[in-house]
Amino acid sequence: MEHPDCPQPDPASAAARDTTPVHCHAPAHQPHDNGEAAAWEELNGEPIDTYTRADALADGSLVAVPERLRVRAGLPLPTALTRAAWHDTVEWTARDSELQVPQSPVTRLGRVLTAARNAMFGEPELGRAEFVVARIPRDGTAHEPSPVPLTVLLGSGDRPREVVLTVMLPDEVDED
Repeated sequence: MEHPDCPQPDPASAAARDTTPVHCHAPAHQPHDNGEAAAWEELNGEPIDTYTRADALADGSLVAVPERLRVRAGLPLPTALTRAAWHDTVEWTARDSELQVPQSPVTRLGRVLTAARNAMFGEPELGRAEFVVARIPRDGTAHEPSPVPLTVLLGSGDRPREVVLTVMLPDEVDED
């Protein structure tokens, strides 16, 4: 669902995919596309830079969840994890299995996605839900799971009316 105060690029614009920010926080002072945009730009100037979800996926800041896995977990929206959340809860190598406990990154990802789905379909707070996943830490010695708190955010994607999910560690959540 899109926030009514989030600026939506003109779908006919070739730049529409590349100019929408990763997250729209919709502050009250952000103009609607009803003539306030010129006044906003005159007062604040042109944006210095934009950083899209596609940029974050391309540079590795976000890791996209393959469609078949997110659908299997019951998530109907494009989903990604921040690199830090992926590293902490999903990433697992053959060496990790030799040193610790045999596991698969697909299984670890499935646990994260299932917990995110349950949190979002529970009682999310305005497009945001906190949840905990028990995972074996990648420390070379642990054999027992320990809890990791995560946050899943419902937000706007790069295309008009695109809604996406992003899973992150709590300290990565922008509180603006």
